[in-house]
Amino acid sequence: MRVATVALPVIGVYERPDEDSPLVTQALHGSSVVLMEEGEWCWGLVGDGSCGWFRRSWLCKPDLPRGRAVVVATPQARVLCSGIPTGFGLFMGTELFVLEDDSDWYWVATRSGLKGWISKEAVSPVPGLRPAGGISASAAAQLFLGVPYLWGGVTFKGIDCSGLSHLCYLVGGCRIARDARDQYLAGQPVGIAELEPGDLVFFSTTAPGASHVGIYTENGEFINARSREGVCVSALEEPYFKDRYLGARRYFFLEFRSQKTEFRIEKTEDRIQKSESRNVEYRIIEGRR
Repeated sequence: MRVATVALPVIGVYERPDEDSPLVTQALHGSSVVLMEEGEWCWGLVGDGSCGWFRRSWLCKPDLPRGRAVVVATPQARVLCSGIPTGFGLFMGTELFVLEDDSDWYWVATRSGLKGWISKEAVSPVPGLRPAGGISASAAAQLFLGVPYLWGGVTFKGIDCSGLSHLCYLVGGCRIARDARDQYLAGQPVGIAELEPGDLVFFSTTAPGASHVGIYTENGEFINARSREGVCVSALEEPYFKDRYLGARRYFFLEFRSQKTEFRIEKTEDRIQKSESRNVEYRIIEGRR
């Protein structure tokens, strides 16, 4: 196995070695991928835990910059660098490393070797043990209103429901799973009467269990990515959602002290299967109730 880095602003990770096949997810610039099979198309594991196919030409040798880590906190931002007159576009959630601090700008580098200037207003600190809170995740979700739905998408050009919650929590200061099912299995259960901005609300839509997720805002409303409407505001009292409501989870009171994840990966000609066992130790942090 070999580790590589995503060289483009974003790449598709596909079910089969074909860009016309369904997306599994997308991987952002500078993120690491573990290559299990190599050729013109590579099969491997990407940063959010998903497995799929991607072109080798989309990757590069990883660089290891030293500096304080930040993430892009706006739907899209540009790094001003030599050789690219219009700058290099990056999407929300892309990780950067600060090499210099100059007034309103950071001189940054990525794991692909890219270096340039980026506005401080476009980034936020990488998630740590003191997340910003649910309000930040809720505010980030509002930036995506009107964005079209894309199964497996994680950018403002197209995004799905769990990709939206994953990204908005990342910017808010908390790393959570990529898929709605895994997001529902973590976090602190919250009663519907105790919902606060940033809590995730889950629904059983296409299959038993959590298959759809939204980010709660206030007054019984939440932001979610829907297949026809794209990212929009919906209400818990809408008949469709009321009948399929599964429960809610809160993450911003959880301080993760240690996490061990083991992957067992199997590949067949027609599909990819990944089973995951996770042992997470956490304690509840006091805060607003």
